[in-house]
Amino acid sequence: MVSRTQAYQWVKQRKIDNAAAVIALQWLELHHEQLCDKWNPE
Repeated sequence: MVSRTQAYQWVKQRKIDNAAAVIALQWLELHHEQLCDKWNPE
């Protein structure tokens, strides 16, 4: 398992070349804050 930030770095460095994985990680990067707000309200 790797961190979200490490995985996205690999996307930017083109170390991940699977289209489905790239799309999923890009979506996560775009929506990470919203997900945290929704699932960890404080």
